[in-house]
Amino acid sequence: MNITQGVPRIKEIINAVRAISTPVITAKLANVRDEKLARRVISRIGATTLGLTGRITTVGKSMMVIRPSTGTRFNLCIAVQIMKQDIQNVVVKGDLIAYLDLGVVSLIGISLTGLPNLKRCIISTNEKRGDEYSVIAEGTDFRGVLSELGIDGRFTNCNNPVIVSEVLGIEAARSCIIKEITTTMEAHGITLDRRHVMLLADAMTYRYIRTDKKPF
Repeated sequence: MNITQGVPRIKEIINAVRAISTPVITAKLANVRDEKLARRVISRIGATTLGLTGRITTVGKSMMVIRPSTGTRFNLCIAVQIMKQDIQNVVVKGDLIAYLDLGVVSLIGISLTGLPNLKRCIISTNEKRGDEYSVIAEGTDFRGVLSELGIDGRFTNCNNPVIVSEVLGIEAARSCIIKEITTTMEAHGITLDRRHVMLLADAMTYRYIRTDKKPF
């Protein structure tokens, strides 16, 4: 996963950019040695669209036929049964699901499961301890990840201080600013006096504490 580094990253932090280039959430598992738990968490929070569930064939301009893959067939059938109550032009025959007179392009992008604001999720292995796992998600739904079963919210981080301030408060955002600046500089072999970084974080967040306005 390519994460913005260097001067562009420092500018994002100091300018309190809300839509940063690479929003990343690092989630610690309740059981860090359980790889199966990591895979279950990814399957629940990772966004799954209709276009990813199986083979899709378009018939003319007004019909789309979906043949679900083995891994998604069961969940997709449940979703179709719920939708059929309200949509009359859904035809289910065996493993085939046909949508009649609907926008094919818009249907392909419909989110079925997971958190829509997460682009992708991967399992990360601790370099020093190969048997410890964590989940790294690219996206902005920090609150959704924190509330997911199997995630230890105490040690789950987001690299966007603005999002952190909205979810956990301004003190957590201050800690995030310090951590992100320090980590970015150390990645380039530059060591900063932590007190200087703390002073910068204080200057960025003190107005919120004094006036109870939006941070930064």
